[in-house]
Amino acid sequence: METKTNKTAKRSATTKAGTPKRSPVKGANTKSSSTRTTGDQTGSGVLTDQERITDLMFSEKKMQANYSAFASECVDAKLRDEFLKLMNKSHLTQYELFSQAQMRGWYKPKAASAAEMKQAYQKFSSMG
Repeated sequence: METKTNKTAKRSATTKAGTPKRSPVKGANTKSSSTRTTGDQTGSGVLTDQERITDLMFSEKKMQANYSAFASECVDAKLRDEFLKLMNKSHLTQYELFSQAQMRGWYKPKAASAAEMKQAYQKFSSMG
């Protein structure tokens, strides 16, 4: 038989929905904006502009993948077209975010040499 204190301890270890609370794993990569803090580690919970833009870029990339999957598996042509429109908007939004990050010096992709571009072109043009 459980005592009152054991029941209270069990309740505090679960969420309101009754599912166990999960503690973040030390060293785990937590990308959720609700659990991230500023780079200055003040614990204020406020994201920097760089963190905000990076988070939005990753979100848009994920949405693009989702819209692509939905469109490719959609039976209704009108609904598929809507998913493709949403995917296109998401591509444009992600590119605007990418441009902002690049302009601010937060994202510096390596420039490919002419030989690397030729090699990539040959690799991918032979696939189709």
